[in-house]
Amino acid sequence: MPVQENPIVTLSTIIPQIFQDCQKSTSNHRTNAITLRKVQMKCSSYRSSNNESSNNQLDNEQAFNTEFIRNLNKILPVKKGQTNSERVIKFVASFVAFSCEKDKELLNNQNDNTTDYEDDDYEDTLSSRFAECLIQHLLKGIEAKDKNVRLRVCHLIAHLIGCLGSIDDDLYERLKVELTKRLLDKEAGVRVKAVLACSKLQGDDDHGKYVIEKFIGMLRNDPSAEVRRAVIYNIEYNEETLAYILQRARDVDPINRRGVFMKIAEEINDFRVLSIEDREKLLSWGLTDRDSHVKKACVRMLSTSWIQHANDNLLELLERLDVVGSNIAQEALISIFNARPDIVQMLNFDDIFWENLTAEGSFLVRVFCEYNKEDEGKLDEILPEVTRLAFYIQKYNNFMNQASDEEQVNLAFIVGQLFLLAKLLDYGDEVGRRKMCSLLREMLMSSNILESHIESIVEIEKKISINERDFTRSMIEIITDIREGIEDDEAPSRLTYQDDYDLSANMSRLSINISSMKMSVLSTDLKQTERRVSNSSTSMDDSNILQEDNEMKVILVNLKCLHIIRCMLEKNSESLRDNPSMYGLMNEIIIPNIQSHEPVLRELGIHCLGLCCILDQPLAVENYNLFMHCLRHGHPELQIKSLMVMSDILIAYGYSTIVSSTRQGNEIMGLLQECLKNENEQVHAIAVVGISKLMLSKMLRDKYVMNLHYLMFL
Repeated sequence: MPVQENPIVTLSTIIPQIFQDCQKSTSNHRTNAITLRKVQMKCSSYRSSNNESSNNQLDNEQAFNTEFIRNLNKILPVKKGQTNSERVIKFVASFVAFSCEKDKELLNNQNDNTTDYEDDDYEDTLSSRFAECLIQHLLKGIEAKDKNVRLRVCHLIAHLIGCLGSIDDDLYERLKVELTKRLLDKEAGVRVKAVLACSKLQGDDDHGKYVIEKFIGMLRNDPSAEVRRAVIYNIEYNEETLAYILQRARDVDPINRRGVFMKIAEEINDFRVLSIEDREKLLSWGLTDRDSHVKKACVRMLSTSWIQHANDNLLELLERLDVVGSNIAQEALISIFNARPDIVQMLNFDDIFWENLTAEGSFLVRVFCEYNKEDEGKLDEILPEVTRLAFYIQKYNNFMNQASDEEQVNLAFIVGQLFLLAKLLDYGDEVGRRKMCSLLREMLMSSNILESHIESIVEIEKKISINERDFTRSMIEIITDIREGIEDDEAPSRLTYQDDYDLSANMSRLSINISSMKMSVLSTDLKQTERRVSNSSTSMDDSNILQEDNEMKVILVNLKCLHIIRCMLEKNSESLRDNPSMYGLMNEIIIPNIQSHEPVLRELGIHCLGLCCILDQPLAVENYNLFMHCLRHGHPELQIKSLMVMSDILIAYGYSTIVSSTRQGNEIMGLLQECLKNENEQVHAIAVVGISKLMLSKMLRDKYVMNLHYLMFL
C-alpha cells in the first residue's frame, strides 16, 4: 500500500495561491472553493503512520484553519472600497457555504431513516467546526481600535451567519451580545455591516425582539442615510415595524424613500394590511415626490404589485383606495393608465355600467374621460349623449334624495362625478342643451342641493351659455326665482307644524363652505336658530313659531343665493360696467346680507363684494374702507375674510393706487402691521402671505414692515 502524502506540508503553498486567485475575479470562486474543500478533507482524513488517534486528526484540521486564518488576516486592516478585499470576503462566504452544503449531503447519505438534514439540530461536522473556529477568531477583533478591522469583521460575520445552517449555542449567544454593541459604533460603515449581521438574529425570542427595537431606534434616529437604508432593507416586516418603515417614505435621502416603496412592493402580499389612511399617505408621498426615481418606484409598486393584489381589476383597486374621501386617487389612477396600457384596453363602459354606477365606477369613467379629453373620438365612444347623461344625473340625484344618510355620501359623489363629465360634453345638440339647462335650473332651485354641486352646476351653465352676459342673465333669473319661491312659501296660511320638520331636514342638507370659512360657523349658527325654534315650541304662540320659521328660511335662501353669486363671480372675467345687471344683485342681495345680524351671512356677503371689487376698480376704492372696518371690528372669521379681500385688491390694482384713492389709505400700512402681530394664527398667516406677494411684486417698500416681516421667519 503506497504511503499517503502529508497534505499539511503543502498548505503554506496551496492556500496562499487560492487566496491570490480569488482576488482576480469572482468567476473562479466556485472552482477555488472546490479545490480548497478537497485540501480541507485531505487534512481532516490524514493519519500519520501507525497513529489512529483522533487528536492527530483534529491537529491536522487546526493546521488548515491556522493557515487559512493567517491569509485571511491580511485583508482585515484594508480600507473600505478595495475590490480585492471584497472579493476575498465573498470567496470566504462561498467556501463556507459550499462546505456546509457538502457536509449536509454526507449526513443525508448516512442517515437513511431521515429524508433531510434538519438545520435546527446542531451537528458536529467539518464545516461547523471550521466556521466556529473562524467566527471565534473574528470576534477577537470586533472591538479593535482600527475601524477597518471592525468593519471587515462585521462584514465577514454577516456573510458567515447567512451561510451557516447551525451554530453552537454558546457561540450564538456571544455573537448576539457583540454584534448589538456594534450597532452603536461611531463609524457608519461598521454600523451598516453590524445591521447586516444582526438581521440574521431577528426572531420571536427576547433577544430577537431586542434587535428589532434597536433597528426601530436606528430607523428614527441614526444620522447616516446609509445605515437607515440598511435597516429598511433588512428589518423584519411585521405589524410593529410596518409603521416605522412607512415613515421612511419621508426620509431626507431619496434613495431611502425609493427603498421603502421597493420593500413594500416585495414584502406586502396584500396591501389591505395597510389602513386606508396609510395607503393614502403612502401614495400621496410617493406620487408627489420631487425625485423622479422615487415617483417611478411608487408607480411601479402601484401598477404591478397592488394591481395584482386586486386581480388586475381597476374597480377593485379603487374600492380599496376609498375614492370618495381620497385626495390622491386620481393621480394614482392616471399613473396606472400611463404604466399599464394593457389594463386600460380592458375597460368597458357599456349601458349596464351606466345603469349601475358605483362611486368607484363613476370616478373611473370621469378620470378616464379627462385623461382622454384631447381625443374627441375616444370621448364619443365613452360618453353618452347630452340627453342621456342628463337622465343619469337626474336618476342618481333622485336616488340620493331618497337614500339613507350612509348611502347619500356615495350617491352624492356619483352625482358630482357626473357633473364633472357634463363639463366635457359638446352642447351642439340643441335638444340635449335645453334638457341639460332645464335639469340644472331645477336642481339649483331644489332645497336639497349640495354646496359642491352648486359650484359644478354654475360651471356647466357657464359652458352652455352663449357669452358671459347670457350666463349672468340666466343665473340672475335662477336667483330671482329662488327668492320669489321662498317669499311665496312665507305666507302664514301655507305654513304648518310639518314645515318646521321639513325645514330642519333641509337645513341639515345645505352645507355652505366658502374658501377659508369654517363649516362649524355655519352649522353652529343654523343649529342655534333651529334650537330656538325647538325650545320655543312649548312656550311661544303659533305666530312666534311661524316667525322663527320664516327667519330660518330667509337665512337658508340667502346663504344659497350668496353661494350661487360667489360661484358665478368666480367664473366671470367681464367688467361689472359692461354687465350692469350685477349691480342689481349687489344692491338687493350682497349689501343687505353684509348688514345682516347673522355672522355667516356677513362673511359670505363680504366675500361676494370682494369678488365684485376685483371686477371693478372704482367699486374697490369705494368699499375699501368697509373692508378695513370689518378687519378692525369684526369677529375672527370676518377678519380673515376681510383681510383676504384687502390683499387681493391691493395686488390686483396696486398698493400705491389704492392708498392714494382711498380716504383712509394712509392707515392701510398700520393695519397690515397690526395683523402681523395678531393673536389669531390665520389672520397672522394671511397677512404674511399678502405682504410677501406685495414685496415680491415690488409694490411695497416700507423698511419697517419689511424688517418686521423678516423677523417672522427667524
